Amino acid sequence: MFGCADETACNYNPEATENDESCEYPEQYYNCEGECINDTDGDGTCDELEIFGCADEIACNYNPEATEENGSCEYPEQYYNCEGECINDTDGDGTCDELEVFGCTDETACNYNPEATENDESCEYDSVYEQDLILCFGENIQVGENIYSEPGFYEDSFVDKNGCDSLVFTTLEIYAESSPTISELDGTLSTEEGMTEYQWYLNGEAIGTDYFELNLNISGNYSVEYVDENGCLSAESEEYSYEHVSIMDDQNIAAISINPNPFSTQTVISFGVQSNIDEIKIIDVNGRLVKQFKNINDNYFVLHKENLKSGLYYVHINSSNHLKRTKIIVR
Repeated sequence: MFGCADETACNYNPEATENDESCEYPEQYYNCEGECINDTDGDGTCDELEIFGCADEIACNYNPEATEENGSCEYPEQYYNCEGECINDTDGDGTCDELEVFGCTDETACNYNPEATENDESCEYDSVYEQDLILCFGENIQVGENIYSEPGFYEDSFVDKNGCDSLVFTTLEIYAESSPTISELDGTLSTEEGMTEYQWYLNGEAIGTDYFELNLNISGNYSVEYVDENGCLSAESEEYSYEHVSIMDDQNIAAISINPNPFSTQTVISFGVQSNIDEIKIIDVNGRLVKQFKNINDNYFVLHKENLKSGLYYVHINSSNHLKRTKIIVR
């Protein structure tokens, strides 16, 4: 009987009496069922056929033929690929976006950061400042810890937190202190005209007027100060002593009448008899002279409202060094 008579063959026929070379054998390392004879780890690859290497596809040295992981896989550093290049490098400077260190990269700057990889425009340098100042008398300026109140040239230096040197050059001028003077004419005090603010004082107490002139009707010591053309407060003037003289009515102007009073357009000031009036002054409640008329040779005078604002006014009538005072109301 013909057949495979080799007992080691997969198709051995024990009844065969004549070997007809039909025997079939398993591949090396396998049995007739196609299974590994030796497969220690049971992965379906015979021990004798195992290829050791890196079997992780994401590793840089991945071996697609490896059947057994041997711990040899190599991986790129974080943020890099296997070629050592940055995965993200927006500015193409070779430093990965995630590893950029922002700071000053200029070696000449005071706050140079040798570890900085990206310049953030924070560099600081030594600096020089120059200032020309004019102060009012009595004022001062502070530069650092120094206080200056005298005219001159000053140099100050500072070192900031970044080690930068700062030089400050100050040229300082001082306005001379203004000294008001007071003069009197016909019962009116005056000081320098054309200043921006005035403050008069009576016996050391401020009185409410902001004008270079002040009409007098109270005895006492008067002084004044003002803000000059440079915007500086002047010194207070020397006191001017004024003694109010009692008013004596001249017989010729004793019978004064004003009609109408109050008035809205004009009023008539009557003197009773023919009079020689040297002067008529209209003074507001702040003591400011607002109108003045001289040499009136008649027994009446017509006062027109014109630019007079509504309110109370004092009328001073002078005749032969005698003074008569009364009041008018403008509507």
